[in-house]
Amino acid sequence: MTEYLYGETLRWSFGFESPNKAAAIFACLLPLCWWAWAASWGIRRAGLRISALVVTAGAFLAAGTCLVMTFSRGGLVAGLAALGYVWALAIWRGRRRGENGGNSAKISGVSDVGRPSRLPVCGGNSRRDARSTSLNFAPFGTGGASGAVAEAGADGAVPSRQGGAKSWLSAALVVALVCLAVWSGLAGRSAESLGDASVTHRIDLWKAGLQMACENPAGFGSGQSGREFMQWYQATDRTEGYRTMVNSYLTFLVEQGRGMFALAVFGFLVFWFSMASPPGSPKSTGKESHMEAPRREAVDAKEGLIHLPHKNTCPAEPELPSAAAEAAVPSHLQISGIRTAFRGSILAFLVAGIFSTTMEDWGLWIIPACCIIVLVATRCLRPRALTLRPLVRGLCGTCAMVFGLWLAGFSQSRSDLLARTFAPSREGRSVVAIAPKGGKKTIWFVPDAAVLGPMYGKLLRSLALETKSEILLGGNEGALADLVVLAGDAVNGHRPDDGVPLLLLAPAKMEEAQARAILGRKGRVLLLFPEIDEDGRSSFWRNLAGQNPRDGLVCRELGGVGTQVDWAWDQVMDCIRE
Repeated sequence: MTEYLYGETLRWSFGFESPNKAAAIFACLLPLCWWAWAASWGIRRAGLRISALVVTAGAFLAAGTCLVMTFSRGGLVAGLAALGYVWALAIWRGRRRGENGGNSAKISGVSDVGRPSRLPVCGGNSRRDARSTSLNFAPFGTGGASGAVAEAGADGAVPSRQGGAKSWLSAALVVALVCLAVWSGLAGRSAESLGDASVTHRIDLWKAGLQMACENPAGFGSGQSGREFMQWYQATDRTEGYRTMVNSYLTFLVEQGRGMFALAVFGFLVFWFSMASPPGSPKSTGKESHMEAPRREAVDAKEGLIHLPHKNTCPAEPELPSAAAEAAVPSHLQISGIRTAFRGSILAFLVAGIFSTTMEDWGLWIIPACCIIVLVATRCLRPRALTLRPLVRGLCGTCAMVFGLWLAGFSQSRSDLLARTFAPSREGRSVVAIAPKGGKKTIWFVPDAAVLGPMYGKLLRSLALETKSEILLGGNEGALADLVVLAGDAVNGHRPDDGVPLLLLAPAKMEEAQARAILGRKGRVLLLFPEIDEDGRSSFWRNLAGQNPRDGLVCRELGGVGTQVDWAWDQVMDCIRE
C-alpha cells in the first residue's frame, strides 16, 4: 500500500487507498458526534449526563484528531462545512423562534428557553422576552436550550445553571481541534494551498474535465476519464498520471455523460428538498403551530421544568393534548435536531467528493446511506402530503447546474487550438480525429502504442499543431488523406490506396511477399526504422528495401531509439514536413 507523507510526517490513511478517503469518513462523523454531545446536555440524571458528555466529547475529539492526521485539506473543508451548516441552521432557527417567543411566554409564564419568566403571567414586554429567547439559541449559548442543543433534539431544556458550563466546554472542544490542526501543520498546509502543485494541478484537471464534458456529452465510458484526459487534453509538456478527474462529480460527468449526471443530480435535489424541513413542524417562518405550542407546554409541565399558570390566570387557556399523545409523537424540535445533524453528515460527504474521487469507494457510502435512512424514517414519523415544490426546485437546480457546467466547458473549448471529433469505441466514446483551427492538410494516422508509447495522443496533438494538419485515427479514411502513417503492427492490417504518400514508422516484420508489395506500390513510400534493432525489424526492412530499390522509396534511420520511437518524435515530424 502506498504511503503518503507531508514533509516528513506520515499521513494516516487507515487502510484506504488514499488519506483523502479516510478523511471523508471522519468529516461525516463530526456533525453526528457534535449532535450526540449537544443532546447529552438534556439528560436529567446527573451521573448519566456526565458519562454521556465524556463519551461524546471523546468521540468528537477522536474524530477530529483522525481527520487532522490525514492532512487532507479537502476533508478539513468538508468537516468545517458540515459543522458550519449545523451551527448556522441552529442559530437561524433559534432566532426565528426567539422572535416569536413572546406569545408563548405570555401564555405559560416562562421564556422559550425553559425557565420561569419574571414577566407578568399575562402581558409583559414581548420585545424583551423575544430578545432573551433569541440570544440563547446559539451553538455555544447559555440558557436552557441553546441552538445546538435544541436542534440536536434534547427532549427537554437544560437547566440554566448548566448554560455556562456547556458554553465553555463546547468552545473548548472546538479550540482543542484548532490547536491540534495548527500544531500538526495541517493549518500551515492549508494556508500554502495557493502555491501548492496539487492544487494547481487539480485546477488544470478540472478545467479540462469541464471541456471534456462539453465536447463529448455522451461520456467517455467507465474508468476512462483519466486516460482520455492525458491522451487528448493534458498539456504536452506535462507527465503527471491520472486515473480519474480527482473530483467525484466531474469523474461521473465525464465518464457517464451529461444525461446520467443530470438524472443523478435531479434525484438527489428532489430528495434533499423533500427532507429540508421537519415533517409536521412549523413553517419556515419559525412560528409554532396552534397545536405545537400547547403540546410542548404539556411536556415541560409534565417533566417539572415549568409551572403552567392557574386556569383563571389567563382569559383563555389552550386545550392540552393527552399524555399518551405526547409520548407517541416526538416534538418537531427533536426531529429537527436529528435531521439537521444527519443532513450535515451527508453534506460533509458531498463536499469531500469535490476534492477527491471519494464516491467511487462503496465503503465510504455506509455513513451517508445510514443518514439517508434516518432522514426517511423521521419523515415517515410524521407523514405529510407530497407537493410539487421539491420537484420544481430539483428541476430548476438541475437545469442551472448543467447549464453552468456546460457554459464553463464551452469557454474552455473556445480557447483551445484543437477541435476533436468523437465516435463510439469499445470502452465508450473516444477521439477519432483532431484538427487545428485553419488546418488544410489531412493525415491518416494508425497508431501503435508499442511504437509510440501509451500516451501517443500527445504526440499526435503536437503533430497536428506543428504541421497544421487534421489527424484522422483508424478506419478507412486513407483514400481521402494527403498522407498515410502506419506505425508498428498497423502495417499488417491496413492497405492504403495507391498514389497516396505512405510513411511506415518502425513497421513490424511481416511476410516477405506482402512487404515487397507495400514497398513496390505506386506513390512515394518513406520507411523510418529505429537505429537500435531490438527485435530484428530494422534489419528486415533495411535488407528488403535494398533488394527492391526504386524511385520514390526512401529509407531513414531514427537515431538513438529502439522500437519505441517517441523519444525521436522531432525527427519523425521533420520527415512528415518534407
